[in-house]
Amino acid sequence: MAKKNAINVKFENLRFTDGAREGLLGPTLTVDLKLPQPIKRWPDAEGRLRAMARHLWEAEPLYNVEPEDWPGAFLLNTPSDDSREQFAAWLVAFQIALQRIARDPVGAGGLAKKDESVLELVLPWERQNIASDALKLAVQYLGISLSPGNSGLPDLQKKVAQWVNSAQSGGLHPTNLRFARAAMERGVPVRRAGGQLLRLGWGANGKRMESTFGHETSVIATRLARHKFRASQILADAGIPVAPAVMVRTEKEAQAMAERFGWPVVVKPGNQDQGVGVVPGIRDVQTLRQAFSSAASYSPQGVLLEKHVSGEDHRLLVVGGRVRVATKRVPAHVVGDGHSSIGKLVRSLNADPRRGDGKSMLVQVKIDDEAEAMLNEQGLSLESVPAEGDTVWLRRTANISTGGTAEDLTSAIHPDNVRLAERAARIIGLDIAGIDLICPDAHRSWREVGGVICEVNAQPGLRPHWLGTPDHDVSGEILNYLLQGEDLRIPVAAVVGGDRRTHVAAIAHVLLGAENHVCGLASEAEARVGVESVGGTGADPFKRARMILSDPTVTRAVFALPDPTLLAQGHPCDYYQWVVITDLNEGGDSQGLSSDQRMLLRAQAVARATGGVVANADDAACVALVRQVSSLPVIWVSTGSNFDTALLRPSDKAVVWGSNGDDAMRVVTEKGTQHLRLAAHLTNGDAEVGGLDRKAVAFAVAVSVGMGQPVDVLAEA
Repeated sequence: MAKKNAINVKFENLRFTDGAREGLLGPTLTVDLKLPQPIKRWPDAEGRLRAMARHLWEAEPLYNVEPEDWPGAFLLNTPSDDSREQFAAWLVAFQIALQRIARDPVGAGGLAKKDESVLELVLPWERQNIASDALKLAVQYLGISLSPGNSGLPDLQKKVAQWVNSAQSGGLHPTNLRFARAAMERGVPVRRAGGQLLRLGWGANGKRMESTFGHETSVIATRLARHKFRASQILADAGIPVAPAVMVRTEKEAQAMAERFGWPVVVKPGNQDQGVGVVPGIRDVQTLRQAFSSAASYSPQGVLLEKHVSGEDHRLLVVGGRVRVATKRVPAHVVGDGHSSIGKLVRSLNADPRRGDGKSMLVQVKIDDEAEAMLNEQGLSLESVPAEGDTVWLRRTANISTGGTAEDLTSAIHPDNVRLAERAARIIGLDIAGIDLICPDAHRSWREVGGVICEVNAQPGLRPHWLGTPDHDVSGEILNYLLQGEDLRIPVAAVVGGDRRTHVAAIAHVLLGAENHVCGLASEAEARVGVESVGGTGADPFKRARMILSDPTVTRAVFALPDPTLLAQGHPCDYYQWVVITDLNEGGDSQGLSSDQRMLLRAQAVARATGGVVANADDAACVALVRQVSSLPVIWVSTGSNFDTALLRPSDKAVVWGSNGDDAMRVVTEKGTQHLRLAAHLTNGDAEVGGLDRKAVAFAVAVSVGMGQPVDVLAEA
C-alpha cells in the first residue's frame, strides 16, 4: 500500500533482494517515488540540506565523505537539473548516509526516471529494518529542508540520536566499517562472515580480516603481545629499551618490588588493552594497594608492576614492517582561560559533539575519583579558576578511551624512534602492531633523550590516528598492504536463462576442473566443489552460488542462473568474468515472464560481464542484444553448417561445431582456425553431463576458452 507524508511524497513498490540488481553491486532495495509536482523553493532547500549534512552525525564523521561531496558521493549516476530528480538524489544520499552512521557498510545508490512524476530509487542495504528506517528519516530531513526556519529539526535530531544508539549495536565496529568501505572503494567484494568478521574477495583468492587482525596475523605473536610481561622480557633480551618490570601476585609482593624499583611505579593487568586497569605514577602504598586490587580483578593470574618512566606517550602504527603513522597521545585535560572554573571548562570540553560515551570519536571526560585525585595533586578543585594558558590534567593515562586526544607526529618523529618501533614489531612477530613509545621528546632520538617501549599491541585501535591525522586514510593504507596488489576475485562464469543453462554449466564445470583447478558449480540441480557434491538438497541456485564463492578451495566457478532466480533474488555477486547467453526465446521455467522481461534480464546480466560474453550466433535476436549492450569480446557459438565470419571483430572468437557429422570442433578467430577433437565422453554423451547436446557442449567449450583454458587441455578434459 502506498504511504503518504506531509510533503506529498508517495512510495510504492518497495522491494528488497539479497542479490544485486539495477546496477548496484550488492543487496538492493528499489522503491518508486511519486512526485506529481516540481519542488518549490528547491535552491533554498538544497542549501539547508547541505548545512544539515555537515552536522548530521558529528560524533563519528562519515569515512571519506566531506560535506561538499554531497549528494554526488552517494550516487552512481548524475541527476538532471529537474527539482524532482535533485530531491530524489538528496533523498538517496541521506538514506545511505544514515545507514553508514548505523554502521552498515553500504555502497552507492542511484535513481532512474520512470515517467514525468515517478522516479525509481535504487538503494543498497545490509539490514532491512535499518534501510527502511533510514528511508523514513531521510524523508523527514528533506521535508524540514523545505521549511525556511528548519522547523522540527531539533526534534528530528533527537529522534535520530535515539535510533542511531540502537541501530549501531547490530552494525560493524568503526574500524571494521572503515575497512569494509575502503575495500568497496577499491572494487574488492566484501561481505560480513558472521559477527565482526569480514570476508574479502572470493574462493581461493579471498582473505579474511577482523579489526586490525589480518589474514596472516600470527596467533602466537598475538598471544605474546597480550602477555605484557613475557613480551617485555623478549624485547629486553633483544636489546629493546623497556621499563624494569615484574609480575606480582599479592599486595605484599607489589609493595616490596615498588620499593626495590623506587617510586613512582606503574600497575597494569597482565592481559588488558586500551588502558584498562592501568595506573601510572603511583607514589605511595595506599594508591598502590588500590591499583593492585583493580588490576587483579582483570588479571587474577598476576599483575604487572613496572618502574614508572616519565615522558610523553606516543603510538606508532607498524604495518608490514614499516611505521605508517605516528601519533602523540595526550591525557584528558583542560586549558585555563583566566575566568572559567575547572568544572565549567570540563563541561565546555564535553560539549564537543565528537565526545560521547565511548562509541564516538572522542570520549566524555568524567569527574571521578581519578580526576579528583589528579586535581588534588595539582592543588586544585573543580571550583578553581586556572590562569589563561595553564594546563590542568584530569587523567594519568593518555588513552583516547579515557578522554584523551591525539596529535600527528608522522613527519616529525626522529628516524631512530621509527626504527626502534619497527624492530619491536618484528621481534614480537606482528604484521600489524601498535607500538607505545614513552620518551620526553619524540622529535629527538631515544638514544639521546631516553625512552622505552612501553607496550607492543596486537589488534591496535586506529582512533588516535583518525584524530591526529584525519586526512590520512589509515584504513585504506592497511588494506593496501593486506591486498598486496592481488586480485581477490576468482574467474566466474554465469550461464543466464535458457533451457540449456544447467547442462552447459555442468559440462563447463568438468572442462574448467582440468589442470589442477578446483571448479565450483552452482545450479538448480546441484552444488559442487571439484568432484564433490556439497550443500545438500533444498538450496536454491542463488544460495549455492554464494556458498561456492565462500569456499577457500575454489579457483574457478560456473553458475547456472534461471530467470526466476534473477528476478526474485538478483545476482549472487557484483560481476562475472564471462556471461553466457544461450538464447533469448527458450526458458520453459520462466514462470510467465514475457520475452521483453527475459531480454531485460539477459541484458542486465551482460552488463555485469568484465571479460566477455559467450553468445548464440544462430539466434539473430541474441546477436542484436549482445551487440547493443556490450563492447566486450564475444565468443560466438554456432552449430549451423555455415558460420558467418563477418560477425567477428578483432577481439572476438567463435566455437563452431557444424551439424554435418564431423566431430571436429573449430575455434575460429580473424587470424585463422584451430581444430579441436573432444574427448569421447563429450562427443558420445555421458550420464555425468546429461547426454550429448552439441550446442551445450559448444557453449561449455566457449566459456572454457574465454576463461583461459588452453585448447589442448580441453581436448583431454
